[in-house]
Formats: sequence, C-alpha cells, structure tokens
Amino acid sequence: MLALLCAGIAFGQAKNSPQKIVVYVSGGEADGIGDYAGAFLVDAITHNGGYSAVERTADFLQAINKEQEYQRTGMVDDEHIARLGKQFGSKLVCVVKISTVKDKYFIQARLLDAETALVTNSTKPFLFTLEDLENVCNSIATQLLTEQSGSRTIQSAFGQ
Repeated sequence: MLALLCAGIAFGQAKNSPQKIVVYVSGGEADGIGDYAGAFLVDAITHNGGYSAVERTADFLQAINKEQEYQRTGMVDDEHIARLGKQFGSKLVCVVKISTVKDKYFIQARLLDAETALVTNSTKPFLFTLEDLENVCNSIATQLLTEQSGSRTIQSAFGQ
C-alpha cells in the first residue's frame, strides 16, 4: 500500500513543472574553478529530472556579486543566501563552497530551503582535481537531489 502511495505521489510530481534551484558558488574565483563548478552543477541539476536551475542572467550575477561582497566582510549567512533564492523564485538554493588546502581542491555543497533558510541536505567535502570536477559535480547533484526527492516523497506519504 505504501509503495503504491509513493508511486502515485512520484507520478503526480512528474506532471508538475520542474522545481527551480538557484546555484550559489563561493570560492575558486581566482583561477576560474568556481565558474566551471557552477556550470557543471547547473548541467547536473537540469539532467537530474524534476529540477531546473536559474540561468546566469545579468540581474542574477549582480545579486551574486553583492552577496559575495557581503561574504568578504563576513556578513553573509544562510539567511542572506536563502533570500537570494527566494528573490529569484526558487524554493531551493544549492550553496557550493570551493576551498584550497595545500594545493588540493575541495568542494562541498548544501541545499537550503529558501523559505526557512534551513539546510535540507548536504554533502561532505569532496577532494577533486580539475580533470574530475565534472564527475564530482554530478555526484554532488545526485546526492543532494536524490536524497532530497526521496525524503520529500516519504514526508508526503506520511502527510508531513
């Protein structure tokens, strides 16, 4: 019975338009890795079924730049980023952090609910090379969105 209920919910969701996700990448600006990671994540999200990503319009880039200026001052938090997602009509924001430690690259992501600014899913940091960045971004999107849609189905099945 539960399997039929979950299948019915999943079928009903497939008819709806894709859920929009804003992708916010910080770090990796100096060597352009952030741009590539953002592009790979947008591609992975749009090919993950049931999701679309916000295009990088001039308005979006301007808003991102404002948020990054705040971030450099240490004032940006998840609430600011969630408001940015909400401003662009998205319920979810994929926040990506790229770091370098001793010439090694790390990437970590979390999914924020734009209404509540709560983290709904996250990944552990992935160690990556430039050659495998696309594969790592595909893994991140799959982990964030598969678990996200699975938890949404379970919550819907139990009326939560």
